[in-house]
Amino acid sequence: MRTFTNIFVWLAVMALINTAPGLAFEINSARGRGTGGAIIQSQPTASDVLRAPSLRPGAQVWTFEAGLLRRFNLSELDVGYVAAVYTTRKFTYGLGLQQFGQSDNFAENTVRAIFAYRPGKLSLGVSLSGVSFEFGGGYGSLKMGSLGLAAGYHCQRFLLDVSVDELNRPSPIEGAPDEPITANLYLEALGTSSFTLSGTARIEERARPSFGLGQSVALGSRARFSWGIKSEPLEYGAGFEFKKGKYGVVYAGSFHPDLGYSQNASLIVNLSGP
Repeated sequence: MRTFTNIFVWLAVMALINTAPGLAFEINSARGRGTGGAIIQSQPTASDVLRAPSLRPGAQVWTFEAGLLRRFNLSELDVGYVAAVYTTRKFTYGLGLQQFGQSDNFAENTVRAIFAYRPGKLSLGVSLSGVSFEFGGGYGSLKMGSLGLAAGYHCQRFLLDVSVDELNRPSPIEGAPDEPITANLYLEALGTSSFTLSGTARIEERARPSFGLGQSVALGSRARFSWGIKSEPLEYGAGFEFKKGKYGVVYAGSFHPDLGYSQNASLIVNLSGP
């Protein structure tokens, strides 16, 4: 039975890698799990900023986030991550660490650093990411790095951010296909502070475009409810967020019609400046 489980997990791991190679360089987001991959750009978390460096984090000087994703109720596919973002009036710095899988079987370790400059309504960002694939049983590891750029335009009616990764076309081993260049577009229509509507589009070489739509509604001053849907693969999501003072908790889940339910929880800490 254990052998069958290991075979199933290995096939699932390889399927996840082959169907979404660009995800290896990204830090997971609990909010995005419930909003179809879209970002609440007007109130981003630390993991959101690491996904799209040109976002505007807001007035906080430090924003921290730690989360855990369980895919399809399989502990072998768990993703744990931490993220930290430091913001000044015109600059943003961020660092994230993430592990997918288990060290004694298969683990995918990611580190991502971002920097952004915000002159007026325009934002410009750069990301440097590294990933290592660790194989248990003494089979060694594979490593590769990614360079990305980001740009955003933020006005009174909408927020638009675009991030492009794998510009250097990395490859884990000589002779293997290069990682495809991947572009993510995020758009938010600004209405009131109690209601947001966000969309996303992911365009990747050698793959079909993926689209997502998410909505977030404030439930009083401390809580928010969100829902979303995405394509390629088709998933439905919903989430809940509660904050008090400088602390916040996000819980979100998504449902894949064939593979089942995934759930993501994260703890958020915002530290304001003097």
